[in-house]
Amino acid sequence: MTVISSSDNDFKQVFEDLHWQDHVCLVYDDAKEWGRNLVRFVKAGLDRNHKSLCLMPSGMFSDASLLAQDEALLLQQAIKDGLLVHWHDFETLQQILEEGRLPGMFVPSGGSDENAGCRLICDMTWLKQCGVPEKSRRDFLLWMNTASQDHPLLVLSGYQRQESSSAELREAFGLHPYIGHAGQLLPGGFSGSTRPGRGNRFNRPVPEWRRFFRRSQVLDAIFKAAPFGMWLLDRKKEIVFVNKQMCDILGMSESQLLGRHHREIGRHWGPDNPAVFALDDPAVYLTDGAVENEQSCWQVDGNMRAYRIIRTRVTGDDGQVEGLLGLAVDTTDCKKAERLLRQEERRFRDIALSVGDLIWEVGPDWRFRYVSERASSILGYKADALIGKSLAELDNAAAAEAWQVLFRDWEENPKTFRNVEKWLQHKDGRRRCLMLSGLPIIEDDGSAGGFRGVAEDITERKQQEDNLKKALWEAEDGRDKIDSIIRSITDALVVIDDRQRVILLNPRAEALFGVTAAHAAGCLLGELCPDAEVQNVIMTLLENLTDGGGEACFAWPGGDSTSPDYFKARASRMRNIQGDGTGAIVIFHDVTQEREMERVKTEFISTAAHELRTPLTSIMGYLEFCMHPEEFGGFSDAQLKEFMTEIYDKAEVLERIVSDLLDISRMEAGREIPLVLETVDVAEISRKLLQHFQLQFPRYRFEMEFAAGTSHLVRADREKLVQVMENIISNAIKYSQEGKAVRVIGRCEPKCYRISVRDQGIGMTPEQIERMFDKFYRAVDLNSGVRGLGLGMHIVKHIIERHGGGIEVVSAPGAGTEIIFSLPLCE
Repeated sequence: MTVISSSDNDFKQVFEDLHWQDHVCLVYDDAKEWGRNLVRFVKAGLDRNHKSLCLMPSGMFSDASLLAQDEALLLQQAIKDGLLVHWHDFETLQQILEEGRLPGMFVPSGGSDENAGCRLICDMTWLKQCGVPEKSRRDFLLWMNTASQDHPLLVLSGYQRQESSSAELREAFGLHPYIGHAGQLLPGGFSGSTRPGRGNRFNRPVPEWRRFFRRSQVLDAIFKAAPFGMWLLDRKKEIVFVNKQMCDILGMSESQLLGRHHREIGRHWGPDNPAVFALDDPAVYLTDGAVENEQSCWQVDGNMRAYRIIRTRVTGDDGQVEGLLGLAVDTTDCKKAERLLRQEERRFRDIALSVGDLIWEVGPDWRFRYVSERASSILGYKADALIGKSLAELDNAAAAEAWQVLFRDWEENPKTFRNVEKWLQHKDGRRRCLMLSGLPIIEDDGSAGGFRGVAEDITERKQQEDNLKKALWEAEDGRDKIDSIIRSITDALVVIDDRQRVILLNPRAEALFGVTAAHAAGCLLGELCPDAEVQNVIMTLLENLTDGGGEACFAWPGGDSTSPDYFKARASRMRNIQGDGTGAIVIFHDVTQEREMERVKTEFISTAAHELRTPLTSIMGYLEFCMHPEEFGGFSDAQLKEFMTEIYDKAEVLERIVSDLLDISRMEAGREIPLVLETVDVAEISRKLLQHFQLQFPRYRFEMEFAAGTSHLVRADREKLVQVMENIISNAIKYSQEGKAVRVIGRCEPKCYRISVRDQGIGMTPEQIERMFDKFYRAVDLNSGVRGLGLGMHIVKHIIERHGGGIEVVSAPGAGTEIIFSLPLCE
């Protein structure tokens, strides 16, 4: 895998360094960043005459907000030339997945033209917005990785960070070798650039060595052709033969040398001249083999030359010594090369010991022939212990065959490989990640001799990259969680910076201020307030904000002016890790209902006091008559009985009020109103109640409508049913004028028994109907003269539902009211 890095947001050089099969997952924040980088990706391909295929929205290459004019013209010309194909319908994706190829873009795999490939750009976020299913998008990613094994393919996939979930990004990271984000290019989910499953196609050629050896009788020809100096001494130690090379070494002609004693050569040059060869050596005559030594001498050109001197005696057929044959091989260049080689070896050793990378050499079988001393610190083995071992023996994760991919197409195209990541096993069992780079060793005859290169220990870097990717995933996951939390808050939430500029609004705040979060970003919070009064309250709250936070209440304009909405703003400071203030969080809590409840409770207390005082006043008055009759001139028995009757009636009123309060208390505590179920005749109960109300309210007309010959039996609690009907009928009387009729209708239906109480009173508006069953709600105020605590219909609804029935209201202003409720039939 090619490792590429960038220190800023400019990916231009990065895209120029990519090779076939390099896939990049670009996570971008806005459309401009995406457009800028895809243009660079396409331009890098146009410079190499690569074809490019784009899957993205229509009009992308003509959008002036994303592209400069010259870039747009360049891409439009590429489209005309056929080097850029722009598909903006997601049916293309379905065609690719069905056919398993890019139509008309690929050449057969194994082609020699390095430009015969395709650059594929795909906006995955756009495919998601087009409704392409998640499975199809995942299949497309898998297909790109599969296709790259057999075709030259370069891929740039785009994911908008805000529109992509952490799970989708995590999967994309695992299916791309590279991850591009915020100017950095990190390795992705693949561990190397090689592909398993490819066998080694390299067969090492065996060099054919031919050795030639030929003897000849033409000794002079051999002497003259020899690349070294030769001389021959006879029994008298006189020179009888020299070749031209020897004449050049001694700086004398053949005529000057032949016939002369070897000592005369020394006298010719002078006894102290180191340039004279010792042409003779007494030890040679006592040795069966050759005698060798080394000698250096100055040449006539003033240069010092080094020679390897070889002398051997010459014997005749009778075994007698006839003379001496000498050879002088010039080793000056060889000595110099050896000296340079030793220097290079020392230099190489010093470098190998000082650098942090592992230097290695392997043969064609991938077994080590050389390993530097860094092996002990990187892999835990001494260098000598690794000689003869293969890389596959140190890899406990991949199969041995996976290493053979490095020999792919070896016979035809031996090539250098760089930055191949492999996990090897340390001697203590730990896994170490090495990044291998190597070049082929080519023998003189062109055969493959293995590889040599370096291995960098990038374990810590991989761990940091993993931590960085994990941190990125966690950040994305954390962002999703925070977004979910913020969206789930029912109150309006506003986040501002230290200059009171809006950073974030949740959906409830968008609805409250009537502006989207995107448009509100960067605006002053005061600018979003609906009027100057609210703005002043908020600004005062923020100016006086302490570490403990603060709060303020105010009326929110708009809606019904007679009953405005009320809000409580709570603000708290935000601080960074260093403790410096970075802004504030303001939560707007709607307290309209709380204020309404406070008002209702206050009104209830006043109403309850009024309702309790009225019967108590009557009871106390009549009791005073009964206790002190002499003060009032005495009373007859009939009068006293009347007083007691009134006292009893008023006590019943008090008992009903107390019962209602007890029922409400039970419901508030989560306890159910107790029921004693029995078979009850609704017609009989209705008849008795209407007779009772007729006596109490003789100016009203009470009517019943129950079908004859039909069962009117229900399964209910008798007392609770009476309580329900008393409440409904008394409400019909309260809100109707004298002389109007109150009709009770009962009918048996297939699944329940329905009872209707209809009046001809003032009726109700839809708003009043909606709140009719609320606690403490009364359709009229205290000054209307209509008595009640506003609890009756709330209790009625609860009792009916406890029986398994339902209740509904039909009413309109001036048209009267009909209340209909149902009860289960008696089995």
